[in-house]
Amino acid sequence: CFHLTGSSKEEHSFKSLEEMRQSLSNKIQKKGEQKSLYKRVEIFLPSDILKTGLLIVDSPGIADTGEMTDIVLGYLIKACAFIYIINSENAGGVAPDRLQHLFKKVVEKVFRDEQDYRSTCAMFICNKWDQVPYEERSKVYQDTVKKLCSESTGWPNCTEDQIFRLSTKEAMFIQDTPERYIVGHFAAVLHKINGLIPESRHILLINSARFLQQVLDKAAMFIETSLSDVNLSQEERMIKNKETLEDLTKLRKDVNEFFEKEKNNFDKGLEKIIRDLRDHLRSKETVSALCDFTHSMDTAGVKWKEATIKVRIKLYDSITEEIQRWETQNKKLEILGSGMAKQFQQKFPDFDSKLFNLQKRYIQHSKSGKMVAEDEEPFVPVIVAEKFDNINLGLKVLMGISISPVLLIGAIIRLPVWGIKELARKVKGHMLEKEYDTDPKVSLRKYAESILESTSDPIKMKPIMENEVSPMFQYLDNQRRRVLQQIEAELNLLDKRKEEKETREFIAKNCSSQKVRFERLRRRLTYFYKIELMKNSYKKLSEFELEETLYQGLFGEVCKVLPKVETDHHLEAVVVKNKHRIDGVNIMEHMRVEEAYRSKRFVYNMPCISMMLESSSEHHFFWPVLSLPKCSFRSFVKSKLINPEEKTQTLYTYIEPVISGLDFLHTKKLVHVDVSQDSVMVDQNDRVKLMHITYPQKLDLSLFPEASTELEQFVHFHWETMSASSQREYSFQHDMYGVGLMMWEIWTGQKAFQQVVTGLEPRTLLQFIRFLSMNKNSLRLGVEDGLGILAVNAWNDCIIKCQNLSINAADLLNTLAPCKNSTFDYSHAQAPLYSR
Repeated sequence: CFHLTGSSKEEHSFKSLEEMRQSLSNKIQKKGEQKSLYKRVEIFLPSDILKTGLLIVDSPGIADTGEMTDIVLGYLIKACAFIYIINSENAGGVAPDRLQHLFKKVVEKVFRDEQDYRSTCAMFICNKWDQVPYEERSKVYQDTVKKLCSESTGWPNCTEDQIFRLSTKEAMFIQDTPERYIVGHFAAVLHKINGLIPESRHILLINSARFLQQVLDKAAMFIETSLSDVNLSQEERMIKNKETLEDLTKLRKDVNEFFEKEKNNFDKGLEKIIRDLRDHLRSKETVSALCDFTHSMDTAGVKWKEATIKVRIKLYDSITEEIQRWETQNKKLEILGSGMAKQFQQKFPDFDSKLFNLQKRYIQHSKSGKMVAEDEEPFVPVIVAEKFDNINLGLKVLMGISISPVLLIGAIIRLPVWGIKELARKVKGHMLEKEYDTDPKVSLRKYAESILESTSDPIKMKPIMENEVSPMFQYLDNQRRRVLQQIEAELNLLDKRKEEKETREFIAKNCSSQKVRFERLRRRLTYFYKIELMKNSYKKLSEFELEETLYQGLFGEVCKVLPKVETDHHLEAVVVKNKHRIDGVNIMEHMRVEEAYRSKRFVYNMPCISMMLESSSEHHFFWPVLSLPKCSFRSFVKSKLINPEEKTQTLYTYIEPVISGLDFLHTKKLVHVDVSQDSVMVDQNDRVKLMHITYPQKLDLSLFPEASTELEQFVHFHWETMSASSQREYSFQHDMYGVGLMMWEIWTGQKAFQQVVTGLEPRTLLQFIRFLSMNKNSLRLGVEDGLGILAVNAWNDCIIKCQNLSINAADLLNTLAPCKNSTFDYSHAQAPLYSR
């Protein structure tokens, strides 16, 4: 099928390959300046491998002409795999400039069209290996590996296992035997191709799942929004719309200001780098190093024009090398690019998450007009965070759906470097003609200096470098417009709310049923996406050496670990091995837990190093890998000497971060599930850290065997959560129960209910539950603890209210206010106070 340069095509059938080759030769191959009428030819062969739907494209060479490169790019972006054929017979084999030029074009096209591409789905074949002399093969191969795997000049993230030596002639000779063997390098090539295609299909499936997730999220959000309006009065709806309108308008303003500010900062940074580069190139030492070669030039019988051409050719090559050396040594562009990338990585997810939170707030709007939401700084949703995670742009992954600015990290750094190299090429082309008629009486040395000065002129250098980074800024502007379009869509929805009663009745009748279906589908898709598609983005327990267990609890343990493989973060860490199984029903709740562990805003958690997905044939668990804490809260308190007169104030400073951390979690509809002095940790700076984050849920009763006599592990759980007859969902108040016991323990210096737990007469868990259910057995302070003193009374009231499940974290902090700056006043005590 011959495709003409327009839209028409011609189809021909042939009885033999030779007949087809002859036709191709006549129609495609042209002599001299003649051009073919066809832009591409599709060849259909009766081959088993092609019957699977595989399409093999034999593209023209790279950078031979602009037209050829554009043709290659059109296929390259869509390809499952890319095979770069290197003619080993040619001197040097790999042409780094051509390779970089191709990759630069790939990046520009990805930025412009927001298409996906994975640079690791490429392989490089050194063909005609039989033509390379045996004694030179090692040297040629090592040179090829060096050029391809070089960070500055090679293919991004290229490794040696992507490079193959092959003689097609030898491979065909072996296959011509009756056995048709596929062996040696040819077998290795086929094996690599076999692995490349599934990898590229995997990223396509990820992108498709993300797109479907986005559609379902929007649909679910629309249904929720519509349902939230049904029971509101017109006045309530107006108040809600007004508040949402103000928030969306502010977010739109913030987005525009951020992008404009970052672009201006980058422009200023680029101008400074150009000035610094100019100063370096014009320094006495550099001028001497680059221009002294003119003293040794043989000018006998050489005309001025010929001499100046030689000077320019030599000098431009030297300038190129010097600029590359300067950037490699100083990394000014890399620092500028990294700084900008860091700003995007920190700020841009906020826009998505704030928009996400605004939508949630609209849905959760109460009749009082108060928005019952998380808070103004929500956790970044995992589905958003993954787009902004530490994805290394050697173009490892470029997502087709909502490509994230963090993917620019590599490009921000690399594009200006390409700009410098392009500078050398363009200046060479422009300046050869521009300086050609310079006064011939000027010495070659001064001529060389004038070229160097002209080349380093910021006025000439800046437009060239700006042109090189223009695709990046075009892409950033596309991202800005994408966010603004989402905001505008939300604003349009506000304008189109129907007031008719019939419409509200239709929504109430139909959306309620659809909501359940959408939610079920969303959860199933999210489960498939996280457990099946993204499992390789998680760590495995097998990658770590287990050193010791720091805490063993009912719902998990905290284990100290060390990575088996040397990494940038080759430090001791802990894995929180919880027992909360993941399934298609609770996956969304586990996503919120993961968001909490990953969040840098949640200061009451140890920094998250990575997340671990541990799976068996039946169960899956998300386990966070966190920085190593110093000790447990119990050990921390024990290590402190407390002045009896400052006891209330001191203990308040210890317990306040625990309560504040829980309050923060509770606003996110999350709980700690196991609150005790042993489960709560302290970091190296004596800051409290909460390690066991999960979501409110009914606890697995199999963990509470009524006949068990080992009661120590059950002490900090409220009896209602452990009782089979009256089991309640573990919620925020049950966290506060654990806090109450912690407050009693750190005040008295004793462990809660020890007389019952370690009594001479063994008790079962069922008996312990009955004991706890009787209010008279609640813990409280006595007169010997200082009751009668205002601060002690407040402390005791909080202990009692926590056990009665009658107080939340925020109210607990308010009730403890008298303890902030309190010292004991013995005159108000009901009995003498003795320090413990």
